[in-house]
Amino acid sequence: MTVGRGVLSVVNRHFPKVSKVEEAKHPVLIEVTKEDVKRSKRKNMNECAMAVACKREFKADGVIMARSVAYLIKEGLAIRFRVPPSVYREITSFDRGGTFEPGQYQDSIPAT
Repeated sequence: MTVGRGVLSVVNRHFPKVSKVEEAKHPVLIEVTKEDVKRSKRKNMNECAMAVACKREFKADGVIMARSVAYLIKEGLAIRFRVPPSVYREITSFDRGGTFEPGQYQDSIPAT
């Protein structure tokens, strides 16, 4: 399902070549490794540990991690996932100087 133009304009601020945003069709399981955490940057929605792991696992062009949604960017398409509270808590902890615990995390499909 294609998402509205307002969402596309938000994604285009970070990735101007994206021409379409779609809802995820199924949840994905992401393995965040110690190396992903080492390569990540605090307070950077495109380079947090989860974004680094997503880019690695899906060979994505980029990732936008927000409080409640994530966008996986690949070849001009952005796929939108809902970010579960467990992932958001890890990101918040990391941004505040704590750690991002390596492990498996699931990004969910948006609720309809």
